Amino acid sequence: MVLPAILGGLATGVGSAGAGALFGKLLGGGEATEFQPSPLMEALGGHGLATVKPTRAKKRADIGQFRQYVRSGDRGAGEDFLRMMMEAYPQEKRYAQAYTKSLKKPVDLTQSGWDTADQIYSNAGLTFTGDEFQSMAERAQKQGIRGSAAFGDFLKQNLMAQGKVMTPAQESLSLIFGAPRRTEEGYYTNDYMWNRGG
Repeated sequence: MVLPAILGGLATGVGSAGAGALFGKLLGGGEATEFQPSPLMEALGGHGLATVKPTRAKKRADIGQFRQYVRSGDRGAGEDFLRMMMEAYPQEKRYAQAYTKSLKKPVDLTQSGWDTADQIYSNAGLTFTGDEFQSMAERAQKQGIRGSAAFGDFLKQNLMAQGKVMTPAQESLSLIFGAPRRTEEGYYTNDYMWNRGG
């Protein structure tokens, strides 16, 4: 029979999930139902991923990359990288050991944190003093922030709360209505009507 041969070839080409949808459309003519894996299939897939181990060369390279973050003055970014590796390779103990050991060492946000703050404040058209930076860094570290990326998020949230930078909602609206009005002190308002013209 020609039809089974064609359908068999199509199934091989599109895979089992796509084949179910394709056959549904060809034979039923209606809306195709997508293939849904059973809980057992999902569990086995998760087990398969959990047993994947990195090669010795990859582990060496990854630990080297972590050390590069530390040497650059951003231990927290290195720890973020190790957490990512721990999620990718849950059975590999080397990443967890390096991560646990790193957490016992203090972090210094002075270098990487200053660069991050300078970029964020410059983009917002703002300035800060050394004392203000020191205060922000101390507050961040008390909250458990150890890396420049997390410190940047901390700064942005604080600036948004103070009205000194636009919130995501204000940024979205500014694409339609233009930037919202700022007060003389430099705080954003929710007034988008001022720049529409007469």
